[in-house]
Amino acid sequence: MATEGGMQEREAAAQLRESLQILRQDAAELQQKAAATLKEFKEKLPQYKDAANEAIDQVGDYVRQNPQKAAIIAAGVGVGVGVILGLLMRNR
Repeated sequence: MATEGGMQEREAAAQLRESLQILRQDAAELQQKAAATLKEFKEKLPQYKDAANEAIDQVGDYVRQNPQKAAIIAAGVGVGVGVILGLLMRNR
């Protein structure tokens, strides 16, 4: 005759096994999704790289054609970043 405590232990063990099986299935699904996402990213990486290189080339061309404007823009951005950082640091 099984004791009530023994039955509870068996039920708890069965629930634990079921939960573990669900976790394994979820982990396998996540692994498959991650692998698919990584594969997609690796396939698109050359496109991203080409786009980034093109943008860098365009910026370089603009700076060569408009050095004074580029310097003024860079100074303005620097001042803006400095002001924002100063305000953030002051609140600490």
